Amino acid sequence: MTTSAAQLQFAGEFALFLVALAGLSFVLLRPELIVDRAPVRLTTALGLGALAAGSFLHGSLIVANPTDAGVVLLRVAGVLLMLPALFSWNAGTSSRTVLWFSYAFLAVSEVAIAGGADTAGDLARGFGAIGLGCAFLVAGRRSIPTRIAASSAAILLGVVLAVAISLSVVISNNVEHEARRRFGGEAMAEADAASAQGVQALNGANLIARVLANNARSSTALRDFATGLGTAGDRTFLTEALRQLAENQRTNDPRVGPIILVDHKGGVLVAVGSPSASDAAALSGNQVVAETLSSQNERQSVAVVGGRAFAIGARAVAFDNTLFGAVVVTSQLDSTYLQARVGSARREISGYGIALVDRQRVIAQTGSAPQLSVLLPLARAVLNGQSDASRSTAAHFSVAEPVVGADGGPVAA
Repeated sequence: MTTSAAQLQFAGEFALFLVALAGLSFVLLRPELIVDRAPVRLTTALGLGALAAGSFLHGSLIVANPTDAGVVLLRVAGVLLMLPALFSWNAGTSSRTVLWFSYAFLAVSEVAIAGGADTAGDLARGFGAIGLGCAFLVAGRRSIPTRIAASSAAILLGVVLAVAISLSVVISNNVEHEARRRFGGEAMAEADAASAQGVQALNGANLIARVLANNARSSTALRDFATGLGTAGDRTFLTEALRQLAENQRTNDPRVGPIILVDHKGGVLVAVGSPSASDAAALSGNQVVAETLSSQNERQSVAVVGGRAFAIGARAVAFDNTLFGAVVVTSQLDSTYLQARVGSARREISGYGIALVDRQRVIAQTGSAPQLSVLLPLARAVLNGQSDASRSTAAHFSVAEPVVGADGGPVAA
């Protein structure tokens, strides 16, 4: 439930509770002002008591569910028991008209609550309480004591509602500020951790590059491809060598993705890990690979390719003072990565979840997460450079931070 919805619920229930108690006082102390017949007085008193009890139970959250059988029974019984008073009301035509409108709003409130429209139900209940209070206020003007009592009750209702809602706003703002600060810090830590995953991929790239450079058969094959003499047999050998090295790498990183060997011009020589041709081309054409080939220095970053997020590590393959290509190792930032990040420290937080999102889709997620209509605007906000992107819905409080690549630009959120 959002803050505004909670405040609306409290206002509607508290107003109806106080008005019902005031009306019950009328019926018990000066019943002749509103109804004449004893049976109608009894049903009116019981109806107002049932309405007050239902509002107290739900408004104080003793019973949090608005569709709880006991609360619904009290409210429906209160509405039905008030029905005879509509036809026996003797406090004047204007008061009777207002009472009919109040009754209609209370009936609509029950229908809306039963249909799952809680906000509409709370709003209708509030209007019903106001109408019922006005009806009693008009009826009470025919007697000085009841006029004073009714005016005092109206003032009390206004003051209590104003103070309670003001305090609720202050407290809820403080709670949301603390949540934004806490989860904003956690989101930033997760974004930094995702950005740093390239280090692990780079360790694998360093190892594979050294093995290929120090193996006579693979170094000969790389030299042949560099001079245009590479054969199908050379490619087969490099593919099998790279596949074996990839299997060894998975013992250190079970999320190893495609591993690609590129030539000195950045073209794909060998790709293992079942990447599509377009994904292999996109990974080999990443800025990290281009910088590695131009500087012969290792590089790492994060990229989104083919709807998946990868940490990328690239290491040049060079021997005899000559560059022959580069090894590109990827590690998938998927749901298993996010599950490992959640860990046991956050299990006490109900509904905790992490999602990795780009401008178009949810790339990976674990735990509870809001709908795409909430996640995408947050992701786009931080990817466009906005800071402190957060949103509160009925079920989630969400904070987004950018995952940046090696060039400092945002890749995902």
